[in-house]
Amino acid sequence: MITLAEIEQLAIEEGVEQPAAIAALARPGYRLVPTGQQAGIGGSKLGGVPDLPAGAQWPLFQWADVPLPMLFLGQIALEELVGGDWFAEAGGLLSFFYGAHPQHGLTDNMRAAHVLHSAAGVEVRPASVANPAGVQPVLSERAVEPRAVLTLPDDDLPMVTVLGLDWDLAGDDQAARDRMYERFMAYMRLRDRVAAAQYPQAAEGRSAPEHLFLGWPRSEQQSALIDFAMSQAELEDWYSRMPDDEVDEAIVAAAQRWQLLLQLDHDDRLETDFGDGGGLYVGAPAEDAARGDMRRVDGAIQSG
Repeated sequence: MITLAEIEQLAIEEGVEQPAAIAALARPGYRLVPTGQQAGIGGSKLGGVPDLPAGAQWPLFQWADVPLPMLFLGQIALEELVGGDWFAEAGGLLSFFYGAHPQHGLTDNMRAAHVLHSAAGVEVRPASVANPAGVQPVLSERAVEPRAVLTLPDDDLPMVTVLGLDWDLAGDDQAARDRMYERFMAYMRLRDRVAAAQYPQAAEGRSAPEHLFLGWPRSEQQSALIDFAMSQAELEDWYSRMPDDEVDEAIVAAAQRWQLLLQLDHDDRLETDFGDGGGLYVGAPAEDAARGDMRRVDGAIQSG
């Protein structure tokens, strides 16, 4: 895994302003690297069918008036992780699901994701479930190894904006806007170099899918954390309690209080697309994630 000092040095090389402050924003996560092997029962994988304890209920999603089994996204064997956070210490298996319909695909409703934790020491086995809407959707299975990495935030999050990556600072002056564009491009090059230093793209080709557990998301559009905060604003009815411009500011500020749990990239071998090569994201409020509380998880899909 790359170090903060190495990130700072890369930032200096790219001409990123405030390199130490940028490096300090790095958040640890795990690149989910395909092993090329068959996943064992209870092992980390994407797609296939979940391994659940006996008697555990496959999560359901309310599609119109019909509760349908959710699409299984993948599972992480927590004993494969390192560090001192809840995820590394809890052990067991963390399983991810998303609302889907056999004919209509993934839902775009809020709170469409679900995460189950099977405790350490509890025996799990491949689960099955009947789907009243037709054949149960299944992603092609890929066994993965969680590889510790450091990640940098999306360029539209508040902590990056206060470090000077803010189009409002450029105003309408074209020269100032050109300089701001160069600053953004330098930051994006830094993000790419930090990722490549920890997972060389040559391992699977230049466009290797970037599946991620924890860390900062690599969003296709606005930050996926902003998507989660927007859902929070709707569910908690912020718009009835404050003016629209204040809601917008509150959403951007709230985004940094969310934690990415899972990022699935477009991957032909998983048979995922997410709209023209986009991505799927599952997150939780950071304070919840820190203690393993998965009751308020949310999901978002972004097209490429």
